[in-house]
Amino acid sequence: MRPDQRKARLVAAARTIEADRVAGALLGVHAGDALGATLEFSSWSAIREQYPDGLRDIIGGGPFGWPPGHATDDTDLTRAVLLAYLLADAGTDVVRSAADHMLGWLDGDWPGREPGSRPRDIGGATLAGLERYRRCRDPRAAGAGEGHAGNGSLMRCIPTALAVADRGRRISESIEISAITHDDERAVTACAVYNEIAAALVAGLAPAHCVAVGLATARELGQDEVAAAIVAGQVISPALIAACGDIPFVGAASGYVLDSLSLAVAAVLDERSLAEVLVDVARIGNDSDTNAAIAGGLLGARDGSTAIPRRWTVVLQFAGEFTTAGGVLARRKAADRGMAEWELRGARQPLTTAARLRHLARPDANVRRMPLEWIGLGLAFVAAVVTNMAYSLEHDAAAALPRLSPRRPLRTVDFLIHDRRWMKAFVAETTGWLMYVAALRLAPLALVQAVTASGVAVLALATARGHPSRLARREQFAVVLALSGLILLGLSLAGREALDRHPPAVGMIVWLAACAGLAVLLIVQPTRFGRAATLGLSAGLLFADGDVSAKLNGTGTSVLQAAYQRGDALTAAGMATLVTNAVPIAAGFVLFGERLPSGGLAVLQIAAFACLVISAVALGHQQRPQPAPSAPPPADHRAPQAEPGTGS
Repeated sequence: MRPDQRKARLVAAARTIEADRVAGALLGVHAGDALGATLEFSSWSAIREQYPDGLRDIIGGGPFGWPPGHATDDTDLTRAVLLAYLLADAGTDVVRSAADHMLGWLDGDWPGREPGSRPRDIGGATLAGLERYRRCRDPRAAGAGEGHAGNGSLMRCIPTALAVADRGRRISESIEISAITHDDERAVTACAVYNEIAAALVAGLAPAHCVAVGLATARELGQDEVAAAIVAGQVISPALIAACGDIPFVGAASGYVLDSLSLAVAAVLDERSLAEVLVDVARIGNDSDTNAAIAGGLLGARDGSTAIPRRWTVVLQFAGEFTTAGGVLARRKAADRGMAEWELRGARQPLTTAARLRHLARPDANVRRMPLEWIGLGLAFVAAVVTNMAYSLEHDAAAALPRLSPRRPLRTVDFLIHDRRWMKAFVAETTGWLMYVAALRLAPLALVQAVTASGVAVLALATARGHPSRLARREQFAVVLALSGLILLGLSLAGREALDRHPPAVGMIVWLAACAGLAVLLIVQPTRFGRAATLGLSAGLLFADGDVSAKLNGTGTSVLQAAYQRGDALTAAGMATLVTNAVPIAAGFVLFGERLPSGGLAVLQIAAFACLVISAVALGHQQRPQPAPSAPPPADHRAPQAEPGTGS
């Protein structure tokens, strides 16, 4: 055989192997997604009870009732990015093209969907970013904003690794395509790092070396948290986590991007077969489909499409399309870099200016971060003062009105809106709430919640007319516990990230109905607590539900005014505040399958709930109800004459 023939055969064999790995990466995402979709939102213990050895076949179902092998948002959005590269020609802006394909998916322009229909499942940051893109039409000015560090962009980013040969361009496009929806520094860096690992795997490097390439990239980009996540992935075992259920992640593998990255690194370093590793990743639970999809992409790039069990691939919705795309991308990538260059030189190439993090290049990205946070916390404190002073003023105004009944909300509203004193207080309360919303845009939720906890102390001072000693010992004890509990609750949320997930619709409906039903029961059924405390508790439940329904917020306000007439502002509004803060945290455990944070944060959260419960019991202690004020006398009614000798 002539040397040129031998070289041609080697090149052809190398192309075939690379095409198989490219297809394997795409099919690995699809297979992991479809396998994990059945177990999405399930806890480790629930999965272990139903599937003791793990789920080993793609059977569909899950909270969204998927057909077997059907793509969820993970695979669909991967396909959207893939189409941007497959349909690109010279001069195409692939970032804009990817955004357009994702927006088409959102609007139902997708295989198996009706035009105008919405996806069954979509993450919150993904929805926010795409809607912002719809408005501004600039993919580089969209994004859900800092703090949205879910895994919704990491799950779809791998086509960039498979399509782009140049390292600088690959990192730049990984960052910019992530930032269409997820522009948090951790999310965009995780995508760039993940794609460097995937590109190295497709090129045939050993997994440990590929992970080292990713770690070097994270450090080069200056992202220590992402680097730490990779290091964590190097020392954990998916098999051990799946066997014992001890999930060593900040977010309990429930959607935080760095949890998913660590798990994917651990998966690709696991020397077992692709199928065995994916089964274990999925059986860890919580965000099972996305964790398995992200891990599946690296495993498929490592082992190729032939390593994916045939019983899995035959049911995958886009199996044929992804297999064909693998060959197309491999040929294009080889042509871009030249077939003579088979050694991956990316880890030794310096980063170009274009490869820097897009949002780090913004002049306000780091310079203003701390001032904005402090402005947010200052705004939160002002919001707490204004809101709780408004509660006190509302109490005084409501106490002077004819008897209000939560069973007659329209009559209550009519009295309130025609009372000038109450309307001024309500405007102040609304202003405080708007300040609180603004504070959440500038500072982390945990810190804002901890600062707004000071409002309970403001409410206590207002109730005591500036003299805390006037409060009963029971009330002083309740205030200290409430203040401590709310601060501890805020601190226990430190490090918890906004999840890029919605709960199952049925679960959400049941939860809201249960809260509303309990609120109604408290209104109509007397309890051993004072009436003010009972109605305050009911109002708090309605306010917690009111995050999704303005009508419930209005009803909660009406109930709270009735509570004011039956006790002091501290008891009524204090109880409502405690419940409004605690119920959403409880919903996280029930609807999202969240777990207690690990270590000291778990102790803080348990202590916080204990303080809130004891404080609520103390505030709810039976009070002597305040009598409703009698109607004022007519203008011509004469006051009775004073008795002789009693003075004027």
